[in-house]
Amino acid sequence: MRFMGVTAGLVLILAGCNSPKVPLRNDQVDYAGRWTAADGTYIHIYLDGTADLKTSTTEIKGGRLKLADKEISIVKGWQRQNYQIKQPPQQQPNKWLINLNGIEYVKGGGEQAIVASLPPHKFQSEDTFAGKVERTLQKSFEEQTKIPVHGVTCPIAVTPQIGNEFSCRLVATDSSAIDVVVSQTDGAGDVAWRAKEGLVSLSTLERGIQDNLQQQTGQTTQISCGGQPFKIATEGAKFLCQSLFPDGSKKQIEVTVIDNKGTVRWAIYD
Repeated sequence: MRFMGVTAGLVLILAGCNSPKVPLRNDQVDYAGRWTAADGTYIHIYLDGTADLKTSTTEIKGGRLKLADKEISIVKGWQRQNYQIKQPPQQQPNKWLINLNGIEYVKGGGEQAIVASLPPHKFQSEDTFAGKVERTLQKSFEEQTKIPVHGVTCPIAVTPQIGNEFSCRLVATDSSAIDVVVSQTDGAGDVAWRAKEGLVSLSTLERGIQDNLQQQTGQTTQISCGGQPFKIATEGAKFLCQSLFPDGSKKQIEVTVIDNKGTVRWAIYD
């Protein structure tokens, strides 16, 4: 059953449904889970509720695992990387091994998986207008969205001019990335920014899911999508929210961003 709703803010359209979780096939069980390399980086392969396995280096970025042609496509920040499965999963005592692009990943065995740290970001010189904008944008974005920023890159040749607009790329500490439009507002070099797409208002999303669930179940639920006001999430991104029902039961909600205009699909699995 599919429910549609419209809400104000950056999340424009909500689509909700209640669907039973599709069980993993035997071959999918071999692939599903968190695979960790020797350097601590990991690949997370999981079921999305429609019998497709997904891959991710964070909880919101991912791609499709193609069992037929033995390839994994993973999004890291704004870059997509394909991994050839050099060796299918091999079962060993208390763990599994898989070989991707010649790198061995382990599932199970008590390994502690961590996300690889991003390389240091080099801002442009503070003596340049672009360098000043990058630092100002980082501070303003963090203050308004509460999203930690790893780095900002603006055009080198940008010059101070009232009304001048240009695009800068911002990368968060979780590797998610977003392009923002920056405009100079006065002769002192002050700037304003706006995100045209890719920035989801979690509070708006929470209210939308809550309203749709109330229509669907007749119950008032509490919805939490992480406690932050915003999240960088472009087309294909997935993340989890949690619903708390009046009887105290909790259910996970999987949210999928289906385009860069703010349209999302969500589902609760029993």
